[in-house]
Amino acid sequence: MKKLLCVLTVVLLLCGCQSKGDVIKTKYFQVTVPHSWEELYLYEIYEVDNNVYSLIFYDKDSNVRDFGGHIVTFSIYYNKDEFDYLPSYNYLGKISNGNNSYYIVTELPTDVQFDTSTEDSYKKLADSYESVINSIEYINGYQLVKE
Repeated sequence: MKKLLCVLTVVLLLCGCQSKGDVIKTKYFQVTVPHSWEELYLYEIYEVDNNVYSLIFYDKDSNVRDFGGHIVTFSIYYNKDEFDYLPSYNYLGKISNGNNSYYIVTELPTDVQFDTSTEDSYKKLADSYESVINSIEYINGYQLVKE
């Protein structure tokens, strides 16, 4: 049985079939959350008044204990001037499906989002959020376009 399991593991690794983590899908894109985040995170997707569409990741322990827990937010803005007011963001670019164009940014917290009892789990997620950003794939016909 061990030999069969080892062979299966090698085959999965060679063909790239091994899961990289949870895939979170939105209307415009999807991201992959690493296995190291398993059971440590929460996320929510929301849309505000047809102005912004967001996917927000939180450290679960910090969030449920009312310390915020914000790790990173992916936001789709319908107008380019709507995110200039943000205190900390990274502009990823303009996306389009041929009919509609939007602007995507990532937002990071600007204040402490944990306490001493949740610091370890928070920092585990905060130290690896860039892998989630780098995993972004545009879906439903959307793609990055040159401006």
